[in-house]
This record gives sequence, C-alpha cells and structure tokens, in this order.
Amino acid sequence: MKLYLQFGHGMMEHTVKLLEEWGDGAVILSPRDLDHGQLLKMAKRVHALGRDVLVDPQCFLRDADHYRLIEHDYFKTYKNCSTGSILTGDGAKTLIDAVASLTEEMELTQFIIPGLLATEVSNDWFAFQEPLIGAAAERLAMTSRIATIALSAAAMSDEAQVEAIVERVASWPVDGFYVVAESPGDDYLTDAPGWLANLLILASGLKLLGRIVIVGYGNHQLLTLAAANVDAVAAGTWLNVRALDTDKFYSPTKTTFRAARPGTTVRKRSPNTRSHSSISHNAMACWMSCGRLRHWGQRMPTLSSRA
Repeated sequence: MKLYLQFGHGMMEHTVKLLEEWGDGAVILSPRDLDHGQLLKMAKRVHALGRDVLVDPQCFLRDADHYRLIEHDYFKTYKNCSTGSILTGDGAKTLIDAVASLTEEMELTQFIIPGLLATEVSNDWFAFQEPLIGAAAERLAMTSRIATIALSAAAMSDEAQVEAIVERVASWPVDGFYVVAESPGDDYLTDAPGWLANLLILASGLKLLGRIVIVGYGNHQLLTLAAANVDAVAAGTWLNVRALDTDKFYSPTKTTFRAARPGTTVRKRSPNTRSHSSISHNAMACWMSCGRLRHWGQRMPTLSSRA
C-alpha cells in the first residue's frame, strides 16, 4: 500500500518536499485549493520529480459554492448542467469533456471521473454516476479511468448499501476506484467500528474485482486498509484533508447557516475538529513515516512552516 498526498490549502511546497524526499508516491490535487494556473504549475513541478499527479474534480455536491472551486471552467459546466441532462441528455458528455480538457492540459495519465456524494446508495445515485462513467469511457478510451465512489456517513454505516456498490460497479468500464467516505460524528478519529468494518468490506470487495483502489481523505486509522490490499491511501497536512468535511466545499460565509442534507453529518466548529490545527504538520510527518509501508524507517523531513 502506497501513501499519496491529498492536497489541501498551503501544501504546495510541502508536496514537492515530501515527494522529493520519499522518492515515491503521488499527489491528488484539489481545485478547491488551487486556481487554474496553480494546478498547471503544481502538475509541472511534480512531473519534474517523476511522480504521478491526479486531480479530484470534487463534484461531490451539486450546490457547492466554494469561491475558488466555482471559478474553474469545468465546475461552471457542472453547475450549468441540469441533473436531467446528465441522466438522459448530453450533460454527462459535456461535463466529462470539460474535466478532460483540464487533465489533458495538465498532462495527466490517470483520470478521476467526477462523482456525486451518495447520501443513500440508491438507483437514483447509480443513474447519476453511470452516464458519467460511460461518457468517460468514450472520451478517454486510452486513458486510465478511476471512478469516484463518494459516500455519506449514513451510507457508509449501512453494510447493505456498501455491498450493493460492490455488486453494481463490477460491470463499470473503469480501471479503478477513488473511494471517499465521510466519517461519522465530529471527532477526528472515529470510534464507530461498523463504519471502519464497512470501509474494509468495500475496499476488499473492490480489490477482488481486480481494479486499482485509492482511498482519499485518510488518517492513520485507515492504515488498516493495508489488510484489504488497497493500492493507496491519500492524506494531507491539515486535519480537513485527513477526513472528509463536506462543509469545506461551501462558501465560508454560508457554512455556519447551511442546513444539513439528509444522510450527512453536521459538523461542529471546534478548534479540535478538522480545523487548521497547529499540530497538523508534525502529526502528518509522524503518521506518514509509519504509514509508508514500503519504506519503514525512512526519515521524514520536519514540517515546521505553514507555507
């Protein structure tokens, strides 16, 4: 199991430093935290190190309005495509073309297909995902395609819903899966054994399909996924990129007042809960040094700045 960097705010120099020191790994870039020019710059710098670059389209929420995310051309396309056009019209093709234009400009060799966060794993959710999967297969037939499987805490806590995913995605024409699971409750580390067990069930089931499995927004609890033989777990320096916090995809001025969507978790605003904590840099270095299972004992650089 490899460790990838889940890019977050302020991680440009950290990303280059860590990947250079490791001599291995990859980064999943975040359009929420980088403008168009910065995405191109970071891709170029990481490629110069001989490391892999992916970009997460972050289309988890139809009503997301984070100011930097909505400035990207592909996300404007996403907002302008009605759900009906994605389900039955040319919306899926239009969106995939827009995301593909960005990844081609960044010279990426792997394509993360946009995916909606499932508040419930239902036929409606599959009906939204599958036109995007099909459009990507047509547009990027010669490119490694990775389907997004993003699940709310409620969906992740239901074993029947998790098993329904493994059964359904077996027929998807993709090379792998990018799993993003919202953790339950407000604490950084979850104490819900059912949630962790279901994540292991999901990861194991996807690996048995013979596909690549990358789990995003991870922390050291997810090192257990090595038992499921997942290909990589991604994490970042800040707490909010080591656990999925959907509030971070909304405008900061609206987060406090936004009502929770059904099936998602309301987040408290606490200095100890997925915030830009002063402990996050050194904690990241500590657990990443343990988490890079192929490189036990490799010395980690000290992350002492907030650059």
